[in-house]
Amino acid sequence: MTSGIFVFAPTQNNILKVMRHGYGYETTMANQRRTKSGPKLLSSQATSNFIPDEADAALRAGFAFLLPRFKDRPWIKRRLCWYSDTRDANFIIDRYPSISGMFLVTGIVGNNAFKFLPILGRYVSNIFEGRGSDVQRQRWALKPTNKPMSKGDGSRGGPVRRVLTYHEQAKL
Repeated sequence: MTSGIFVFAPTQNNILKVMRHGYGYETTMANQRRTKSGPKLLSSQATSNFIPDEADAALRAGFAFLLPRFKDRPWIKRRLCWYSDTRDANFIIDRYPSISGMFLVTGIVGNNAFKFLPILGRYVSNIFEGRGSDVQRQRWALKPTNKPMSKGDGSRGGPVRRVLTYHEQAKL
């Protein structure tokens, strides 16, 4: 899975969903000198139908390899999946240091973390109650870092996470 491209089975209406499990994109935050992986709050990316040109080319190349007869078909809908995982691609289960009483539980991408709740629930409660093992607390600690994104399990393809250009952000 070196390309990161994968395809879901067709829907009843014969629509294929193709994705690239990549490193994602970032947008600049207004009036701040930092970036985030997420859409602008003043617009709905769901209506823009924009993806970067290199993402489009990667999806087409994936189709050319996996399902060549579909490689030139027009897209019906295009969306960016905003990645918000940690640099080491792990969960965060930890107290937030600068806000008293705040406990942070997050990880993976968007709502994908929710499916892990039945498995992680006991670990969350153990760490929250101070009963988590040293290994668990260290692995899932909030770790501010400037390190690059982890290569993880090798399932991601494409370029490393990058900030969308000004012109790309204008299309969101």
